[in-house]
Amino acid sequence: MMPTFDKEVLVTIEKIIGIPFIAELYLDGSVCFANNDEVRPEFRQHFNVFHVLDYVNASICKSELPLKTDFIKISYPTDSSFFWKQVAVGAMLRKSDLLEEPTTEKYFEIKWHFK
Repeated sequence: MMPTFDKEVLVTIEKIIGIPFIAELYLDGSVCFANNDEVRPEFRQHFNVFHVLDYVNASICKSELPLKTDFIKISYPTDSSFFWKQVAVGAMLRKSDLLEEPTTEKYFEIKWHFK
């Protein structure tokens, strides 16, 4: 199941980091290496849902507050550099299985805000 985010959230992130959100993970006929995760962020031409999820994962993991509610507050990135640094942290957590396995399936609503 592909996660979805409110269009308003994605448009706000687009404005902050200066590149568009692309819903399709693989564009037809695209052979450009510019959007590969190994490429430096300043050369990327778009971001996708997995970048946003990695950003969210990094934001949750750095938070020291216990999750006592049915929603999680996530701050919008302050700039492109911060966004991509958080995405890299979230990707590292995801790839290294450092994210905790949930004992029960519980879904949270994400509420975005500016610092």
